[in-house]
Amino acid sequence: MFIKYSVIQLFSYSVIQLFSYSVIQLFSYSVINQNKLSQMHTYKYPRPALTVDNVIMAEENGEWYILLIQRKNEPFKNSWALPGGFVDDNELIENAALRELWEETGITGITLEFLNYFDEPDRDPRERTISMAFAGIVNKNIKMKAASDAKKVEWFKIVKLPELAFDHSKIIEQAKSKFIK
Repeated sequence: MFIKYSVIQLFSYSVIQLFSYSVIQLFSYSVINQNKLSQMHTYKYPRPALTVDNVIMAEENGEWYILLIQRKNEPFKNSWALPGGFVDDNELIENAALRELWEETGITGITLEFLNYFDEPDRDPRERTISMAFAGIVNKNIKMKAASDAKKVEWFKIVKLPELAFDHSKIIEQAKSKFIK
């Protein structure tokens, strides 16, 4: 009886010890990873924010058009701009471009092509940003609706654009030279 009790007791003690060790290790691993994650976003040097801009074009009866949004918020509140915005931490850049296009215009299911990056230090008055610009050509009758931080969404003739926010006129010029012959 003494031996059976000791074996059972020993087995129970080993299981409890193993379980406790695993829980402690799991907790320690979790704490270490949490610390690593919190340190990922601390860096003593300032870093730029990453943004995307979309040049959406359409051709109708020999004339080219650019899709613009009217901004709902500062900076450049009520100004016309390309659909775009900030890239989320866990997001691929092209996915951010597609998401921003959908959020601000309701447009989905189009193919975007990388155009260029735009990195003038003063391109955004809020902070240092670097924009990855994309371009796409669609049918002008595509269904669209202003949403998110866009007050309106409209087509403008490429030869008669309103004053634009940020450096968007520079981005459009590059798209014109690449896509419109």
